[in-house]
Amino acid sequence: MEARERVLGEASRSKVVATFANRGRAQAVAEALRGHLHLAPDRVTIAAPGGVDPGRAVEPEQAGIARTAVRAHVTLGILGAVVGALVFVVLLLVGVPAVVASPGAAAAVIIVLGTAFGMLLGGLVTLRPDHDRAIERTHEAVDSGRTALIAHAASAEERARMMAFLEAEGGEPTRTL
Repeated sequence: MEARERVLGEASRSKVVATFANRGRAQAVAEALRGHLHLAPDRVTIAAPGGVDPGRAVEPEQAGIARTAVRAHVTLGILGAVVGALVFVVLLLVGVPAVVASPGAAAAVIIVLGTAFGMLLGGLVTLRPDHDRAIERTHEAVDSGRTALIAHAASAEERARMMAFLEAEGGEPTRTL
């Protein structure tokens, strides 16, 4: 399991959003994309005026988001504790007077700070700030009477193929990380 998979609990870690003038064109492109990349129907969603909530269309995996929150905080919290322990050992070996004078207290403080920093990073990963642009783009399209096609990529390679396909079809794609 790669590091990113240990932290993220969502099946689709990346999104591609392309906007089209109308729902018919977006649905035709969605069908073509599904066929071209052999995607399951739920991997490509349409958000149009009067339809699915744009935020839900971009982030449909509520359970996956909860798994991401738990995994990110636990994994990065443990990693932070390990980094804190390594920092403590380096400071002890270098002979920093405060650490040498009180190694137990110094170890506790440094490890707790490392854990807290790791968990703060876990919170940042859970927030997924890279998804804000895709959600805003989808809302803007729907609010202006256009239609957004949201494709959920399982890998960076698949995301790149989605972007290229949607550009070739005349969409205006944007993506998350």
